[in-house]
Amino acid sequence: MKIDEMKIDEMKSAIYESLAKRCFDKISVCKKEKDIYEIKTDNSDKVAEALYESFYNPSDCFYRYENVVFNCAARKSRLKYSDLLSAYKRRDFDERNEALSLKQSKEKPFRFLLNEYIVGFKPREISKRKNLYLDITPQGEFIAVKKAGYKSINYDLSAREQTLFDFLCFMEFNKFRQIVNSVKDFNYKEKPLILVKFPDFSDESFDYISFLARQKLNRKIIIVSGIGVPKTSH
Repeated sequence: MKIDEMKIDEMKSAIYESLAKRCFDKISVCKKEKDIYEIKTDNSDKVAEALYESFYNPSDCFYRYENVVFNCAARKSRLKYSDLLSAYKRRDFDERNEALSLKQSKEKPFRFLLNEYIVGFKPREISKRKNLYLDITPQGEFIAVKKAGYKSINYDLSAREQTLFDFLCFMEFNKFRQIVNSVKDFNYKEKPLILVKFPDFSDESFDYISFLARQKLNRKIIIVSGIGVPKTSH
């Protein structure tokens, strides 16, 4: 057996093992691309919760469920993905409840990396047809802009565009956290990101597998989607 095949088997085993205790009736796991796995199930939300509890410590405030699990069906969540980095920039944390996040936001190396990330950020495409991009303000807030000549105009998003916008914010936040983790510990091994029902909510023209592969995150990504669920229209 090749080394790559052994790694695939190990990851699949870890996924099945994390779900075994929950006794899900319908589960299938397949590899879509290097480090990208897709789970088909009849209970996406519960499977995502089981995976999170298996790979992460729920009491760790740095890895809250919403920070590492992107659930397209929970878009009414109180969490605003566009503000995840700006909260660090503003040091907008309750010391009683988020003392560790507040402490990290004050550290000089962390703030240097944050400012460097913001200054060096290059807009990410949301819609090529509409010339619509994800950008970031000097304050660290992610925004959707429409490029018109040399100007950038704030743009109101459709429901489907909002999902993609939130997803890109989620990915960029985690890419920044990986930069921080790698500086603190060069050998730090990132745990999987979990995407729930993303294929059902994403635009049909958006090749999310290719997009994820291009990110070169050097971490596993697990996509959890329904069995035979039609795409949601927006």
